[in-house]
Amino acid sequence: MRPLRPAVMLKNLREIMAIAKIDGLKFLTTISSVLIAFLLLRSFQLVYSITAGTENSIVTTIRSIAIISYFGLSYLTYKKNSLAAWGMVFVIGLAGVSSLIFGIVTVPVSQYILKIFSIISGLYFAYGSVILYKSIRNGEMNPLKSIKRKA
Repeated sequence: MRPLRPAVMLKNLREIMAIAKIDGLKFLTTISSVLIAFLLLRSFQLVYSITAGTENSIVTTIRSIAIISYFGLSYLTYKKNSLAAWGMVFVIGLAGVSSLIFGIVTVPVSQYILKIFSIISGLYFAYGSVILYKSIRNGEMNPLKSIKRKA
């Protein structure tokens, strides 16, 4: 049996993506994907710090309170509240830039897997904050949405 040529493989990949209705990696750039990835990363960091026992109880408590507030802000951002979206732009942007700087400056080259992961996650979260910022600027968010009571 002959191996497939790259053009045939690319055509098959496009057919599979059309069947699954996946438009490239566009699903990674949606607001909900960025919010879920951020919450998963922060939750994983909290669980790891608790199980490894690397931090004292005060820091763990502060991280737990921060995770709860991130979940609340993410829910309101998902419901198109612009005030919560501004908060998430700040938090996700700060996390992205700090992870990027950590990956470039602090992590030694000998730990290349951690270095690559930090740089990629930093770029993703920095880009995610830009996506949130653009959605606020385009008027997709409403400052009072999901806070107003229905009469």
